[in-house]
Amino acid sequence: MDRTTLVRLIKPLLRSNLLTTSEERPSDRRMRLLLTCDGNKKLAEATTHWREAQTAFEQTFGRKQAASLRSELFRITREVIDA
Repeated sequence: MDRTTLVRLIKPLLRSNLLTTSEERPSDRRMRLLLTCDGNKKLAEATTHWREAQTAFEQTFGRKQAASLRSELFRITREVIDA
């Protein structure tokens, strides 16, 4: 992911107080992102919803088929990255 895209994705999270920044050393210009308390709460909520959706998908699609699909998607992703 390029820097511009990453910054565009991070800015709304900073504005919403879900992330905060920490600069450990003034000489090091890299920004470190930390989840805030609100960010941790939102992540916990999202994780709950993700697990529910994943369970519903596997029940509908089938556990073996879902595992096969994930495996194939990971394989395709690796091929694209390695290309």
